[in-house]
Amino acid sequence: MDRPRRRGELANRELTQLETLAATTAQPTPGAADLITAAHQTGRTVTIVSNNSSHAITQYLADHHVPAHITAIIGRDDSDPALMKPSPYRVRIAVGSLQAEPEDCVFIGDTLTDVLAGLLGGVTVIGYANKPGKTEALTRAGAQAVTSDLAEITTALHATPGAALPN
Repeated sequence: MDRPRRRGELANRELTQLETLAATTAQPTPGAADLITAAHQTGRTVTIVSNNSSHAITQYLADHHVPAHITAIIGRDDSDPALMKPSPYRVRIAVGSLQAEPEDCVFIGDTLTDVLAGLLGGVTVIGYANKPGKTEALTRAGAQAVTSDLAEITTALHATPGAALPN
């Protein structure tokens, strides 16, 4: 194996360990658990797309008892930084894993790289302005909608149910 690739894999392993440790102290995003539950109740799926490792995300979900309605986790499980957001790579993997069309998917993100990855991946993007000043930045980046309260999305999901769940 060549040296640069080996270094990338070592760095990825170290970063994953640090992210997993950080996951034990991370605070849940207000309204996220209710949003995940509402998506499930209204016949929608939830896939997490992140530049963090899948291992760290799984640890976080377990530690914080986030509802088990997550369909898939598409995280940084490789050492190629070119595949990280704003690259649409992981968004496209998520759409493919759902056997969906991009226009049938919505991506909620709180960073400019999230917005760009979603737009390049062909999905509708809702910006989550979790800090002052983000509403304008996410809108300028191209998010089709922006909210500062995930409960707004939860309410919208209940108002417009998706496909019925099979019995």
